[in-house]
Amino acid sequence: MTLVVALGCPQYVLQLADRRLTAGQSVVSDESPKALVLLCDNARCVVGFSGIARVGVFETSKWLVERWLEAARADGTIGGVLGRLHPLASSAFRNDKPLRSLHPRDKRLSLLITGFLYTETSPLCIQALVTNFQDVHTGRDSPEAWDAFQLFTTEEIRPRPERFTLVQRIGNWTACQPDDFDALRGMLDERKPPEAVVAKAEIVLRSIAARPAAQGTIGSQIDALVLPSSLNELPRSVYLSGKTTAAAYSPGVVDLRKGGTRIGMLEVEWTAQSAEGSSVVMATSRVHRNAPCPCGSGKRYRDCHRAQLPR
Repeated sequence: MTLVVALGCPQYVLQLADRRLTAGQSVVSDESPKALVLLCDNARCVVGFSGIARVGVFETSKWLVERWLEAARADGTIGGVLGRLHPLASSAFRNDKPLRSLHPRDKRLSLLITGFLYTETSPLCIQALVTNFQDVHTGRDSPEAWDAFQLFTTEEIRPRPERFTLVQRIGNWTACQPDDFDALRGMLDERKPPEAVVAKAEIVLRSIAARPAAQGTIGSQIDALVLPSSLNELPRSVYLSGKTTAAAYSPGVVDLRKGGTRIGMLEVEWTAQSAEGSSVVMATSRVHRNAPCPCGSGKRYRDCHRAQLPR
């Protein structure tokens, strides 16, 4: 089921999504992409999804890139794209192979879209949920997919509250406890640097994943996205690994802006080899800054793979 968490304040929006793919109680993969960056004519957003990820040749990550591009054929504004996306998704889930033959309990999908709208003097924080099973009004998840996707939207109130913050999650949110995000909201309220909030959020997600209530559906490999509100700053990502690995990943990007070719790019996997031909460690778990780096280099963590994390 996974867990996607979106955090925001007027300066930035963050999203953390674990990469685990499960079937029933079995782990299929710990490296299934669940996140991307969405660029529209009047908005920039980060997107995460929870629910069906793969069945046969169908992969939600690839399917979503195609549907975003299809939804932008008329125009690339965030409102127009979202308005067309959920009917397109509804039609696909009813009519396309292999989706139409699935039992409704296996067709549940939610997309969380969080970012900034650039139509006012200052960026407006926005969020949307496209879902076929999560009712935001009742706070309940349907055990079976609805016949059609629904779109729920919200935006920052103007004039802005003095200490505006945003915390939202989708997926296996029942594994969360009421106070899990209190410290994170406090950091957002204090306008802490986004990388500091990401580091704390990583700890929170790993704590939630370890609980029996998570039922093994939340993994330790995490994609973190940082989206500044300023158009002068580029979105950035960091792959947070719970183990030493020879690969790292960058999220997909869908660019729907006019003035150029609208493109969709899937996730990129990064690997490297040493001069001797051996694999290079691309990511490790976090340890104390003065502890030996888990990659085995013999260096302290602060002088090795910690230095590669954005701060």
